[in-house]
Amino acid sequence: LGATFHGDLHLTSASIARHISCKRAAFHGVVDFSETRFDGSASFNEATFDGGHQSFARTHFEDSAYFERTRFAGDVDFRDAAFQRQISCKEARWEGALSFAGTRFYQRALFWQAHFGGNVDFDASLTVGEIGFENATFARPASFKRAVFVRLARFVETDFGDRVTFAGSRFQRGAEFYATRFAAGVVFRSLFAGNLDLRQAEAPFLDLRPPVGDPQSGLADTSFATDAQVLLQEAHYGQLLLHWPHLAGRLAAADSSSLEDLAPVYASLRRQLENRGLHADADACRSEWLSRYTHSLPWISPERCALQFFGLSTRYGTSLQRLALFALTSALLFTLLFRLLRPVAEDRPLSLIDCAYLSFSTFLGRPSHHPTGGIRLLLLVETLLAWICWGLFIATTLFLLMR
Repeated sequence: LGATFHGDLHLTSASIARHISCKRAAFHGVVDFSETRFDGSASFNEATFDGGHQSFARTHFEDSAYFERTRFAGDVDFRDAAFQRQISCKEARWEGALSFAGTRFYQRALFWQAHFGGNVDFDASLTVGEIGFENATFARPASFKRAVFVRLARFVETDFGDRVTFAGSRFQRGAEFYATRFAAGVVFRSLFAGNLDLRQAEAPFLDLRPPVGDPQSGLADTSFATDAQVLLQEAHYGQLLLHWPHLAGRLAAADSSSLEDLAPVYASLRRQLENRGLHADADACRSEWLSRYTHSLPWISPERCALQFFGLSTRYGTSLQRLALFALTSALLFTLLFRLLRPVAEDRPLSLIDCAYLSFSTFLGRPSHHPTGGIRLLLLVETLLAWICWGLFIATTLFLLMR
């Protein structure tokens, strides 16, 4: 407790069977604990390492490890270390480069309010327990490439002052980046088996495209598992890189019963896709929002009926092909209805061909026959439907041309 080490300390490949406490200790030389085994808990709380490079590479901590409010002035190496129990680095300060590459965290790993002053490397690390970087600060580039997070990864209100990448990583229970600031943007290109929470996050760009080449993963062609959701409420980003099919059906709000928070999210995503020239994706985004809004309305609402017809006929004003298919199907349906009523025109019954000709000519605005009886009401309905379809054709065409 409070010890001072003026020279270098080398304990490589050592085995420490009992609890060790270096609380408030000062290490002024190089410290090398590489390949050492700590069978008891190890506490370096409030210790100071200012002697240059410090190494904990391939060190095994069989019990809890504590580095709370510890200060490392130089580079620190935890590569391929193993923490069998909890590691707590609350309010720790790493002023040099830090590497946890290949490290295995089997219980909770807490980096709350920690400060990372140099480059940070968590590449290929494995975290079995929950990991938390709440209110942590990263001043230089940070890399979490190919990292695996078995439990929830929390980066709540974390400040990334430089670029950060999670390329090829896997979040098996999701990730929280609530109110996190990415000063230089963030590359995810990761696999999310759970929810991705980016509410109130700030970034000049977000890269949510699928990871590049992951032959061992069953999710290689997408960024999200089947039931994963994405929360983007009040997120501020300059550019969002994604493919809409990978995000379709995944947008969610914290309050799942309300759609009010999702309206600006869909609007922002649609603008992003249009700005990148991905008009088909932008149309799909718009259609999904209108579909969700439509299904939120009461069943007997006139607005719901109108929107359902709009979606069925033109995919909410984005598809002339859908409109053509709708018109063709409607004309064939009226042909069958006419045939069932066995209409008479010019004192003779109309055949199936005559009924088809009558139906299609009515859709074009010039009925070929003028039958008598109750069928005239059906002709009136078809004429009204035809005029609506022509109006939708003009409106959809103008929308697509103006876009």
